Amino acid sequence: MNKKIFDALNPLGKEVAFEDYTGSDDTYIRFFFLPQVQFDSDDEEQYITHYVQLDLFTKWDYIQLTKDIKDAMKQAGFKKNFEDQRYETDTKFYHKILRFYFIEEE
Repeated sequence: MNKKIFDALNPLGKEVAFEDYTGSDDTYIRFFFLPQVQFDSDDEEQYITHYVQLDLFTKWDYIQLTKDIKDAMKQAGFKKNFEDQRYETDTKFYHKILRFYFIEEE
């Protein structure tokens, strides 16, 4: 699943990190997974829903990049189910929060 997300986001030209970003760019995307949900039938796994949160951090206007992220994730087969934003006063970064899910059939 990590590769699928990296492949979707890398063309945007911003640094992308899994769980922890250690770079110094003023715009980057971090992602991590939320608990999975499994659906069983007759004691066999039918499909798994993968939930992922993407955090966009930037010191600049994030509107177009947010749209580009949503488009890239949609093209990769993800569906958006949450969106929020805040301003991180300690780091002076805008923080856009996007959550997506992907259903994988077994």
